Amino acid sequence: MNRAKSNMQRPRRGRPPKFDKILAAVRADILSGKFQPGDRLPTREELAKKFGSTKVTMQKAMDILLEEGILTARRGAGTYVTNAAESKLPYFLLIDQPQGKSRFKDAVVNEAKKHSDSRQALSTCYYKGLHYRSDELDRLYTLMARQRVAGLLIAVSALKLDGSRLLDFPEIPKVFIGTPHTYGAYPSVTNAGRRSIYRRVLDYFKEKERRSAAVIMSTVDDDLLLDSPFKGLADERDIHAPPEWIQAAPLRAPAAAARLALLMFRDPAHRPEALHIGDDGHVPAITEALATLNIRVPEDLLVTAHANFPYPTRSCVTARRIGYDAREFISNGLEFLDQQRRGETPEDREVEPVWQEEVPRGSGRAQSDDA
Repeated sequence: MNRAKSNMQRPRRGRPPKFDKILAAVRADILSGKFQPGDRLPTREELAKKFGSTKVTMQKAMDILLEEGILTARRGAGTYVTNAAESKLPYFLLIDQPQGKSRFKDAVVNEAKKHSDSRQALSTCYYKGLHYRSDELDRLYTLMARQRVAGLLIAVSALKLDGSRLLDFPEIPKVFIGTPHTYGAYPSVTNAGRRSIYRRVLDYFKEKERRSAAVIMSTVDDDLLLDSPFKGLADERDIHAPPEWIQAAPLRAPAAAARLALLMFRDPAHRPEALHIGDDGHVPAITEALATLNIRVPEDLLVTAHANFPYPTRSCVTARRIGYDAREFISNGLEFLDQQRRGETPEDREVEPVWQEEVPRGSGRAQSDDA
């Protein structure tokens, strides 16, 4: 067993594992509907006998559920189930990059702030790594120790979590969002990947009868450039995509991305008929460079660009946007957390890319400000 998976299984310090199992079992019975709102729970003695524990242990478990708002005590009448939807325990979104470093994570944080659920709050907590400390992180640890957290949405690199105290609380539901991870016990909501976007983009180019295409990515990886899925998928559609038209520039160097575009389109006799901008962070710089050239968009050049909906970046030319809706990661993640609280085991889910016009209307969808 690797270190990551062994960390997942650690019981939380300072409390017997049996207590956590009893608490999780009672909570699951309530949240799964075995006990309906208004139902009277068995007595402490009956529950203690069922779980093979003491009345004192059962009382401590009931106290936690009373604090969560799942149960209510009526003097002389017993303990009753409330409407579980009225529980006020907060969700937390863990993020490992500050605002402005990742447009995807910026979009997820923005949607977390906008999350308006009368049942649960969704707070954002920054987690930089194993030795990182902050007041908000200490508060989260304290709440987790008291089981005062409904669940964690984790948008953090798995490497940063190895050995983390966050994994000392196996009874608290967790879902990884954004990228795959190595913590097999926890479900994930990930994007369908670069290849899925390329398929849709190249199908669109084919539909518009474009015979050649280029891509500018943000990942500078020699293997990716030499064996790009873009070229293979383009070949399948009889679209010409030579290696010199498959380029990349780091996000921290938008000027380099703009220069790539200028070089790629400097020769009118030998330039692609379509371009996909593979990262929304490059869209402003690349399209600004294209706007300085004598190219008619979309007549001479068809442009598509990645976006993290509902926050597409500024474009200086007409560009059809494709990408992932940040709200899908939030809504699916919260659904998975609730399933775990009910004792269910969610299966990993992939969010598929969508064109901007496919983003659901009436949900705060942002319009791009393309030229």
